Amino acid sequence: MPSTVQHIEKLIHQSRHFEAIESVKTALTRDPDNLRLKQLLALATSKSGSSLAAMKYFQPIYNDQPDDPESSGIMGGIYKGLFRKTREPQYGKLAADTYQKNFELTGNYYTGINTATMMVLSGQAKKGREIAIQVVTSLSSSADDGLWEMATLAEAHLLLKDKPKAKEFYLKARKMAGNDWGKINSIGNQLWLLDHYIMVPRDILKLFEPPHVTAFAGHMIDHPSRQEPRFTPEMENAVQLAIVTTIRNQNIQIGYCSLACGADILFAEAMLSAGKDINVYLPFNINDFRETSVSFAGHRWQERFEEILTKTRIHYVSTERYNGDDFLFDFLSKVIMGAAVLRANTLNSIPNMFAVTSKYSLERKMGGTRDIIQSWPSKYSIFNIDIDPYRTTFPSSGNYYTHLKTDIREVNGSERKPGFILCTRWEGSDSHEILTQYGQMWADEDTMLYSMDVSDNEIVQVFKTILGAVESAAKLSELARSICKEESRENELKTGLHAGPVCLSNISENRFPECFGDQIDLTKKMLNNSSAGVTAVTEQFASILILSNDKYTLEHAGILEMEDNNVLNMYQLEFDP
Repeated sequence: MPSTVQHIEKLIHQSRHFEAIESVKTALTRDPDNLRLKQLLALATSKSGSSLAAMKYFQPIYNDQPDDPESSGIMGGIYKGLFRKTREPQYGKLAADTYQKNFELTGNYYTGINTATMMVLSGQAKKGREIAIQVVTSLSSSADDGLWEMATLAEAHLLLKDKPKAKEFYLKARKMAGNDWGKINSIGNQLWLLDHYIMVPRDILKLFEPPHVTAFAGHMIDHPSRQEPRFTPEMENAVQLAIVTTIRNQNIQIGYCSLACGADILFAEAMLSAGKDINVYLPFNINDFRETSVSFAGHRWQERFEEILTKTRIHYVSTERYNGDDFLFDFLSKVIMGAAVLRANTLNSIPNMFAVTSKYSLERKMGGTRDIIQSWPSKYSIFNIDIDPYRTTFPSSGNYYTHLKTDIREVNGSERKPGFILCTRWEGSDSHEILTQYGQMWADEDTMLYSMDVSDNEIVQVFKTILGAVESAAKLSELARSICKEESRENELKTGLHAGPVCLSNISENRFPECFGDQIDLTKKMLNNSSAGVTAVTEQFASILILSNDKYTLEHAGILEMEDNNVLNMYQLEFDP
């Protein structure tokens, strides 16, 4: 069991919360009374964005073990998360009381500073400051001087209204954090919360400002078959310098891009050289991507492509073959943009768009980069490098994807299209009846659907539009809540949403054509690692949704480790109850 616990702790540390939840549930079936496993289930559930579910599960366990320090820290953290999310005073007081019990028992500085802060925020300022003094005294005599000790001393002095001392320790903490945006964001979130109740100096808030998050798009180096020049090899050095200068002037800290030869690779190289955070996305199978978007430019660009791959992890929009389906490039651009917006939202930042384009080509409406820029949400800023001044000959024709066109349009005798996949699984014994009830909603409606496959406990639907999939998931969630409330039972519904290319059979005796492909398999696999009562959403789906509709709440819930060095970011989609 110790090795199992260590494995689950590692999953949580890596933000693989969905996998941690499933692993700990399996372990609990073998050892249902293991307190550490119960703690880890509560912790993973809370960190996956389901704070309320974590509270309902762990509250009775904590009540039976109120003196256990680890249980107190987890329970206090759950209450604190709910207070930050809802601003309801009851959660603030519960957090303060829980932390205080542990601090009185252990003298731990972590629960001490959280006791002090939650007391100040919940209207018990005098008692909170008394505990802040105890925390300062304890840490001042300690030999530890790590990041969290410095942040704790800074927060304690802030509560004590000693702003010069607070700034001194915050400066030390910020220096120690470097470019670890998770830690910076954690301290920044705490300051954001404090600023709503006490006056936090602007110069302290500025130290932990969120990073500038940028989605990048730009032209490729001209293909040898291109009739007239747009981005010639001779322009590379000038464009490279312009990209480096823009990254520095705009203080770009986190970038999202693909890795085609030309502007993409130049941007990725510049970000890596400056020690910045770069997130690389590929639209399909890496070998096909090399062939379509890198190899034609020669060995030097291929070597640079491979070098970048050794320094960062790859996010795939799809790992399937290209097969001439250019809509995969459109999918790629939307995922890159949406992923940047989602990351910025997580860090309380404002996303930007950075483009390297030919203004002349854009005005003539030539090329995929123009479409990418036009898709960027207008409320966010765009800064552009116009490459036209770096050449003497202007193009009069050409197409961004001319060299990518092929005649391969079918896969195994089927047509491939972009699809939005909703996979539903009901774990209860009455699963067939429940899903049949849901399936009847579609008895006379097929305009939104490519396909629907119903089994005993699972329905897989592929929608033509993303809103069709979301609205259907919302109806399903409402149905499940209604049934569970009426019968006083736990929600046993698992729901997963994913976006990607799907294959539709051209011949079918059913009303819906058969729909298959790797993306449907991925959705089912993702569902295996999600929790009942949760609508789990892949980054591909979440990215496109955030660009098309901002009324839904998407909360980062961790990552899933896939094959081939592929990381799949996961989100939780919340519907209004």
